[in-house]
Amino acid sequence: ALSISDMIASIVNVLSTWPIPSDTPNVYGASGSTQTCTVQGLFNEMGNISTPLFNASLCTYYFLVIRHGWTERRIQKVERRFYVPPIIVGLFMGFIGLPLKLYNNSGWLCWIAPYPSGCHLTDTCTRGELA
Repeated sequence: ALSISDMIASIVNVLSTWPIPSDTPNVYGASGSTQTCTVQGLFNEMGNISTPLFNASLCTYYFLVIRHGWTERRIQKVERRFYVPPIIVGLFMGFIGLPLKLYNNSGWLCWIAPYPSGCHLTDTCTRGELA
């Protein structure tokens, strides 16, 4: 699960500016749309939240096994607690941004940002007012 969430976050970074709407000025390689930017922002948020939480679960696992001598049998009884929170929190944090229209061009990729850029200074945002 850690590898999957890390892979999602890595793919988002590889895509970089491609999903940013093509009509965005001064962004090299922008060839997407609002929808592609929203999808990249969603997966970026889910990956950025889930990956550190899975790392914390892995640290907890090793702490319990090495420091406290937990057996594999004992770990299996609580194993679900290592997987469920990162998945639930990652999905929740990612999907909560959709109805709020938070995912927009944030510079070199799509993430939580107001749209158009700098609109929060003049109260002219059309998307991401809460970013």
